[in-house]
Amino acid sequence: MGQYKYLKEEFELFEKFLSNFEEVKVVSCTFKEVDALELMLPQPYHLPTAYKEFLLCGGKKIKNLCDWNYPSYSEALIDLETEYEDIFDLFSGYNENARLPSDIFVINQWFSEYFIFFLLTEGENPPIYCWKEGLEGLGESEKIFNSFSNYFREIIRTESIILTGEYFWNAIKTRNFPRNKQFWIPSLIEIKEGISRNNLMKYFRFDLSVLKEIAAILKLDPDSYLEELSGWKCRKVSEDDTEVRFFPPEGWQS
Repeated sequence: MGQYKYLKEEFELFEKFLSNFEEVKVVSCTFKEVDALELMLPQPYHLPTAYKEFLLCGGKKIKNLCDWNYPSYSEALIDLETEYEDIFDLFSGYNENARLPSDIFVINQWFSEYFIFFLLTEGENPPIYCWKEGLEGLGESEKIFNSFSNYFREIIRTESIILTGEYFWNAIKTRNFPRNKQFWIPSLIEIKEGISRNNLMKYFRFDLSVLKEIAAILKLDPDSYLEELSGWKCRKVSEDDTEVRFFPPEGWQS
């Protein structure tokens, strides 16, 4: 997918994850399409580099992954062509004097409940904000990510959990229990601080009873099976042996 400055680590994770799922197809934007989108911005603004990298990676569509919450090129194109008509109608409904600033760039919206945006004046990897239904001004918006790269990472992480869970549940139903290390995308906090047994089970759509059943069939203890699947090592964090976390191998450390 080329050389990237701001989303390099995210794309490497993404490519490695997608290699496990042939049904997921990536549809990227062309340089010409990215340039055309940028020309629609009011002067003197330009698209942040991190956002351009996203468009050139898979800005049009990532089939079967990232759907309703995906900041697609087509949505951005429609918003710019209509001069944010739908966004303004939603926004002004709570404050008739409200105005959208010229440096706003909306990347996603959910019907009449919220929209997610960044400001074209906040750098090449800008913070991401969310305006929710009922708020009057953009000043009340919540900063939900410190950068576009963190936002993109969370999108692929969240949606990959869904896809991984579907794969594992189908395997379990056919009694074809997965073995060996499976690729999944942890959060930055999990990489730094480890992940609990319960949260790790959620990645693979297990509850404790299912995990114990599979482990017994495979003649493993449950934590050993989770270690095998994730590639992460289990360690106690207290004297209580039920309080454990799984920690990443060196390759996951950032």
